[in-house]
Amino acid sequence: MQLLKFPSIVQQKIFGFLQFHPLLILSFCSKRTKNLIRCLERYRWIDIKYIRYLFTNEDNVYITVRGDNIWWPFYISPVTLEQPVMIVMEVFGMRKETPICLHSKRSGFSFIYDKEQKQLVVQGIHDFLFEFFGSSIDYEVESTEHELPPSLKNINRTCIKVPVNTTAEELEACFTASPNQEYVEIDGYFDGNLCPNSAILGAQHLRVHFKGNHGDEILLRFRGTRLQLHATKFHDSTISQFLKEWKSNQGFQNLKSLVINSFNYKKYDAADLLKDMDVQQLDRPQDTLHVTWQMRVLYYDNHLKGSTLQKSIRSGLTSRDYLIRDRNGVEASVLIEDYDVCFALWNENSCETDTNSVIYGAKHLRVFFKGNHGDEILLRFKCTRLQFHSANFHDSIICQFLKEWKSNRGFQNLKSLSINSSEWKTYNGAELLKDIDVRQLDHPDYILHINWRMSISFPSLLMFLFSSSNSFPSGLMSRNYLIRDGDGEKASVSIENRNVHFALWNGNSCEMENLNS
Repeated sequence: MQLLKFPSIVQQKIFGFLQFHPLLILSFCSKRTKNLIRCLERYRWIDIKYIRYLFTNEDNVYITVRGDNIWWPFYISPVTLEQPVMIVMEVFGMRKETPICLHSKRSGFSFIYDKEQKQLVVQGIHDFLFEFFGSSIDYEVESTEHELPPSLKNINRTCIKVPVNTTAEELEACFTASPNQEYVEIDGYFDGNLCPNSAILGAQHLRVHFKGNHGDEILLRFRGTRLQLHATKFHDSTISQFLKEWKSNQGFQNLKSLVINSFNYKKYDAADLLKDMDVQQLDRPQDTLHVTWQMRVLYYDNHLKGSTLQKSIRSGLTSRDYLIRDRNGVEASVLIEDYDVCFALWNENSCETDTNSVIYGAKHLRVFFKGNHGDEILLRFKCTRLQFHSANFHDSIICQFLKEWKSNRGFQNLKSLSINSSEWKTYNGAELLKDIDVRQLDHPDYILHINWRMSISFPSLLMFLFSSSNSFPSGLMSRNYLIRDGDGEKASVSIENRNVHFALWNGNSCEMENLNS
């Protein structure tokens, strides 16, 4: 090959004109060519964060090489009637006997292969890429509910949507080649059955979506550091056993955080679960402790940070209650409310004590949360207008707020409240309002519009939309309203999907609309 005879500076110039796909094809020519490309182009790989193998329906595999400014995709698909015969070629360092070749009839960078040899082909591609790019980047596996992925070596993170009727042994086989992973996520038709001493339970960070099944065995057998279980229910005895074993120093020595969200499947009684646990509280009654940590995930584009790739998301809890572990004195915050159970060590996470902050006294307060709970801010807010974006609230907090306002025991200064939880939480209006004396407008054809203006600071993108004002319009529409005890103050309330809105009538602009006009 004449290219190998050129001076290295000429070779580097030639390679510099080539994008990833032609460079990859060129690397198939010989081992010497591949090593030359690796050596001369290593500076171009420095921004690569991960390679992901996505296994979808009909045995298609999408492979993506990604960095903040790099996106090099290609895919392989099985031989079909459209192209029943493969032209033999050596690609990805595999011999001609391995059934894979470039796809001659499809646009884009793609290959066809014999699906009977899927494990061999995918492992061969992965081995080649691992040698080509090295171990400094992360390698991820993701699958849909159509099929389980094959077991590959040197995988750091795996997200599996379990197909229906999958056995524990079949699921476990996906981790045979890479049993010690940084992050594992299990979703789909997963019923909670795992093999004894499963590799899944040894993942450093484990997230499980259950859809109503019991997660008792997973919690009690987990060997990693961070565990999150969603739509999962637990027996009360299991929660108590976990807390007692941790406190008595008999188990869970590796655990740094636990988050359980049972949605509507199970509600927990904190007083009953903690009654024999010697729970401590922070010394000052006005203090609460915020404990936060980073939970690993598959890489994702964080558009709030300029589309930079992130491999973790922030999680946390806020509580006054904590436990002290016997013998070594390790402290951990615990929170049990409604459908949630949260637990986190102090010395392995970020902790911040919150007192009566001046922030709560701002006349207009807007908070962007990105999925964290805003319960404390809502309950301690002292002024007139409050807005939350991407915030998560426990149902009990929404109920507490409404009941305290209606009974005239709190929130006397509040004129409006807007909560938008984005994808983090959905609210059931009928459930939240069932114990509150909600009134409706007399005429069924009318709805009330309430509008107000929320202050903003400059410079802001909003100044281009509302250039003549230092505020922007907000509002709600609803037929439901509350009457406050004692003074008869009226306020409209709207709870739909991911939004909770509340606004006084006499502190804002009101306009009645006939829905039939």
